[in-house]
Amino acid sequence: MFLRMDALKTTGLLDEAFYMHMEEIDLCWRLHLSGYRIVSVPSSVIYHWGGFSLTAESFLRLYLKHRNSLVMMIKNVSVGSLVTRLPIRLLIEFLTAGALLKGDWKRAVAAWAGVLWVLAHPVNVLRRRTIAQKTRTVTDQAVDERMYRGSVVWAYYLRGKTRASDLVEEVKGLQEGGEQGAGGDF
Repeated sequence: MFLRMDALKTTGLLDEAFYMHMEEIDLCWRLHLSGYRIVSVPSSVIYHWGGFSLTAESFLRLYLKHRNSLVMMIKNVSVGSLVTRLPIRLLIEFLTAGALLKGDWKRAVAAWAGVLWVLAHPVNVLRRRTIAQKTRTVTDQAVDERMYRGSVVWAYYLRGKTRASDLVEEVKGLQEGGEQGAGGDF
């Protein structure tokens, strides 16, 4: 990842409170909110030497992904969007708890533990939200136009898309259009 220093001075660095999982996505979201453009090269080959701290199915990893994803959404969307998106998101977390029916207690408990953490730490979440919203220069709609509009979960499980490059054709329109008034590149 290459970043412009002025972009980081505007948005701040990675949110260390995430500890692990979602911190780079949060940074990209905040860059979008500040009007910066993110460019990807889907044909790139990435060698990720991380992931050794937690196994794929460890409870802590599942918990952090649910918690951090929820915090990230609360931090980065406008109040109006939060009013409409948060109930849907909580419904998704509730449905994830249905994993109990399949005997996947870790995933179910991790989902609700993430929600409970957010409910138990409103001051922490609101402080982080205030910081993220201070640099906002674009609307949620402008950010949404730059994000993948589909469900990655749907694409993975039901359509067999296993790589980001598998989604390139669907995103190509985002890269070619919707760049007006987006601010500088980083």
